[in-house]
Amino acid sequence: MAQGGLEYVIDLIDGSFGKNIQKAQQQTSKLDGLVKRVGAGVAAVFTVQKVWGLVEESTKVRAEMEALDTKIKIVSGSTEQYTRYTQALGSMIDNLALPIKETTEL
Repeated sequence: MAQGGLEYVIDLIDGSFGKNIQKAQQQTSKLDGLVKRVGAGVAAVFTVQKVWGLVEESTKVRAEMEALDTKIKIVSGSTEQYTRYTQALGSMIDNLALPIKETTEL
């Protein structure tokens, strides 16, 4: 009889435990979905920040290059001289693989 009583207790515990496990699985599956949505949102925010950083960097570099071009125009004094300077500078940068910004700074 003790054996039957033990099986009965085990069945009760198992039945109760099984229901609680199912509830826990349902709740965690909802949490998993929420975590995935939050993760996707965070990834989207980081992507936007990275793209915005690239846009800002590109804008900064363009402004720096325009400023360098203006300096070369001022130093050149004429359109012909400016053309010669920029062609020679471009040739040196290409042939010697020089960094553009540092090479064109006056």
